[in-house]
Amino acid sequence: MVARGDLAVEAGAEIVPVVQRRIIALCRKYCKLVIVATQMMGSMVDNPEPSRAEVSDVANAVIQGADVVSVV
Repeated sequence: MVARGDLAVEAGAEIVPVVQRRIIALCRKYCKLVIVATQMMGSMVDNPEPSRAEVSDVANAVIQGADVVSVV
C-alpha cells in the first residue's frame, strides 16, 4: 500500500510522486497488488466535483498501474 499521507509526513510532500511511482513499479515487478490511498478525492466530501489536482492524482495512480485507488 502506498499511504500517501504517511509518506508525505515521513519523507516530505515533494517526494511523494517519485516514491509512489517506484513502489507501484516494484509491486508490478513482483506481481503484488498495490493500493494507493489517502486524500485522493477528499474535496468531494464537501464539493460535488473533485479538484483538478485530485483528478490528476487518481489518473496518475491508474496509469502507473495501481490495482486499487482509495478515494478518501
